[in-house]
This record gives sequence, C-alpha cells and structure tokens, in this order.
Amino acid sequence: MPFAAVMLFLLCLAHPIHGKSAEDYFSDGAIKASEGFTKEAISNYSAAIEINPGYTKAYYNRATAFLRLDRIDEALRDFNKVLSIDNQHHRAYYQRGRISYLKEKYADALQDFNRTLEIQPTDEDALHYRGCVYIVNLELLKALKDFNTVIQLNPRLSLSFAYHDWILYSRDKGRIFFSSFFNRAIMNRITGDRDSANNDIQLINDNFKRIRTIFGDKQADTSLTDRITVALDVYQRVVSAHPRSAQSYQLRGQAYALLDLCDKAIRDYSTSITLNPKLAAAYLGRGYAKTACGKPREALEDFSRAILIKPKLSEAYIARSLAKQKLGDLKGFLDDIARAISVSPKSIRARKIRGEHYQTTGNLANAIKDYSALISINPDDNWAYIKRAATQSKLGLHEKAIEDYSKLIEMQPTLPYAYFYRGKEKAHLGDKQGSLDDYSKAIQIHPDFKEAYLERGTIKAANGDIKGACADWNKARRLGLTGDIDEKLKTCK
Repeated sequence: MPFAAVMLFLLCLAHPIHGKSAEDYFSDGAIKASEGFTKEAISNYSAAIEINPGYTKAYYNRATAFLRLDRIDEALRDFNKVLSIDNQHHRAYYQRGRISYLKEKYADALQDFNRTLEIQPTDEDALHYRGCVYIVNLELLKALKDFNTVIQLNPRLSLSFAYHDWILYSRDKGRIFFSSFFNRAIMNRITGDRDSANNDIQLINDNFKRIRTIFGDKQADTSLTDRITVALDVYQRVVSAHPRSAQSYQLRGQAYALLDLCDKAIRDYSTSITLNPKLAAAYLGRGYAKTACGKPREALEDFSRAILIKPKLSEAYIARSLAKQKLGDLKGFLDDIARAISVSPKSIRARKIRGEHYQTTGNLANAIKDYSALISINPDDNWAYIKRAATQSKLGLHEKAIEDYSKLIEMQPTLPYAYFYRGKEKAHLGDKQGSLDDYSKAIQIHPDFKEAYLERGTIKAANGDIKGACADWNKARRLGLTGDIDEKLKTCK
C-alpha cells in the first residue's frame, strides 16, 4: 500500500465520529453504565474502539458490560484483547480468571488469579476466588491462607462486619466479605480450629442481627439469601468436581451445617460416610447436625463412632459430652469433658465448657481451677480473667478479683467494664476513693455507662456528697436505668 494511502487510513482511524472523540464516547459509555443502560454503554465503548483500536480502557469496560449481560464469550474476547495490549493489566487477568472459574476451568482460573496477584498482591477479589479454587482442589490450608489475607487486608473489617452497616458496601464487595468469613470458618472447622470458626460464625450472625435492626426482616432475608447462594456455590462445585470424594461431601455438609440446614448437612455427611466409613470427621459433623436437628440421642452414636475411629479426637469427646448434657446425663457430661482434657490438656474449649458448668452449678473452686488453667494456656485470654475474677468475687476473694481486673486493664486499658467491676471489688474492701476513681474512669471511657453512674453516686452519698450523688443518679435515670435507682432518687427530693 502506498505511503499516502497508509497515512490516510490512519487519519481516518483517529478522526472523530460525528465530531466526537474516542474519549467522548468512552465517557458517555461510563455514564450509561453507571445509570444501568448497559447496551447503550457497549455501543459507546464500541464507537471509542472504532476510533482508537488500541483503547485499553474501552475494551476493558466493554468486557465488564458484556459480563453484566452474560455475554461471556464476547467479554472473554475483550479481556484477551486488553492483555494483548497491556500484559500487566491485573484486573483483566482477574476477570478472565473469573470466567474460567464460572466455566469450571479451574486450572486456567488458578493461573490467571496467580498472575493477578503477582502484579497486585493485595487484590482482594483474586485472593478470594483463588481461595475458592483451592477449595475445589481440596487444598484447604492454601484456601485458609487466602481467606485470612482478605480479612487481614481490612483491619477494621471484623468490627464493621459485626457492628456497622457493611450491607451498604457494593453487592459484590459484601459477598466477598461474607464468603471470606464463611469459608474461613469452614476451613478452620475442617482443620480443627473450632474456636476460630465459631468466632467468624458469631460475626456473621451479629451482622445479620444488625441488618434486621436497621433495615427490617425483608432486607435482611434478601441479603442473607443472596450471600448464602454465593457461599454455597463453591461447595456445590467441590461435589461436582469430586463426586466420589468423601471429603467433598464433608465440606458441603459443613457448609449446610453452618447455615443451619441440618437435614441437608446430615444427608451429605451420610454420603461422605458411605464413601469412606472410617472418616471420623464425617461422623463428628453428622453428630453435630443431628444435635442441631434436635436428635441428641442419635448424635451420641455418631460421636462414639468418631471416638472409636480416632480415640484421641478431643472434639468428639466434647461433642458427646454436650449431647449427654442435653439429655440430662451430667455425670456422663463431666466424664467426657475430663476425657477431652486428658487427650488434649490444652483444649481451651473443654476448659471453658467445664468452667462455666462448675460456675453455674456452684462448684466455684473447681471453676477457678479451670479458668486458671485457661490463663496458663493463654495468658492473654481476657475472657478467662473476667470469669475467674467474677467467680473469686462470689467466694469473697476480693483482693484476688482486683488482681485479675488489674491484669485485664493492663492488657486492655480502655475496657470500661474492667474498671467498673474493679471499682465494685474495691467498694467491698472499703476503698471508697479507689472505687470512686475506677467508676469515674469507666464513665470517662464510656460516657453512657448508666450502672457506673449508679455505683459512683452510691459512693458519693456514702462520702456525704449528696449533691454529687443525686447528679449521678439522675444521669443514670436519664440513660434508662430502672429499679433501685428510683428509691435512691427519693432521697434527692
């Protein structure tokens, strides 16, 4: 082709259509996409590409628009074009990996997610879906590591997940957060860290309680249904990829169990047992599911079977003990908890369960022994210090209770309840000033601490400061405190 013809051709490519540039069409496309007019957005991106065939952003945005319309092959073509122009475009690798994941081409998906993370190691989406691929591949420790990383990249996520309105995140981001917690819980349960798993499930439950409070049952149910569908997807894929694997059904059974779908969980665990009659974890899981379905007597058989297969499985003894407790067999309950501790002396869960049982049944000395053992296992266990201090207080061991609350304050200087309860212990010992100081500190940290105003007012009254006492009691009443406060306020009139 003559040089002049080539130049004319290039000029035509760069020439605006109807007076608009590629950038104009791209901007119009972005606006249309944000307004939900996906087809119109695609038309604008196509016009931008016609003017500038190397316009990477237009190809990428058109590909994501194709995805929204489930035009997967066209999206894949555009993502490939992006990568042919810019082989460092990490989001194009991620999106291509997601398409491979949807098509159950897990090796291709893993390759693209790995490439994404080589370029951008903190891409939460790629980490999450790589974790899902690892689940499908039954590489559970690798999956756990990726879900942990997603959560660690958001240091405020655990707090916001539990107490703030994370439903207000974009739908996809909310799904990522939910699925990361949910999948981490399952990985931890499967690998034996039940306490960590329970913490994540508690966060999930607290989150949906929060949503119900703010947005009502309908919004919460819609949100929960959406997230359950997403959470279960990977476990359906595991079973599809490994239909003869006992572990795949065990995994899906665990997912159903965490979602309180106990009948489906029992069915999957039963299939897992059929495929591998010596899989102790499947008996354990089925026993838990039967307990959740109100069948603790049937659960006993499964827990016993798990113990026969793995005599040192501490969790099975704990599970059987709790089933016996439900059935009123307290001796059997204590015997199995003792066995759990015998096979696993550092079992935090067994010590907590037995300590609380002793405390509620009045066996306070033994409760203190278990709480002390917990502190020996983990010197930073706030819960154990709180429980031991409260138990020592019941026994009149106020000095020892003060020591525990002081240790708690040393570890968490902004914990208002530690100051509050230490103040009460000091009051028992007649240390009015020390008690007053602790109540004041509790109020400084938590200005709406109504119980602290009540107790501080009582100390002020005992010191002859009636005006100060009445000010505190009135404040407690305004904050909603009822009961004894009304009698105290009568003295203020």
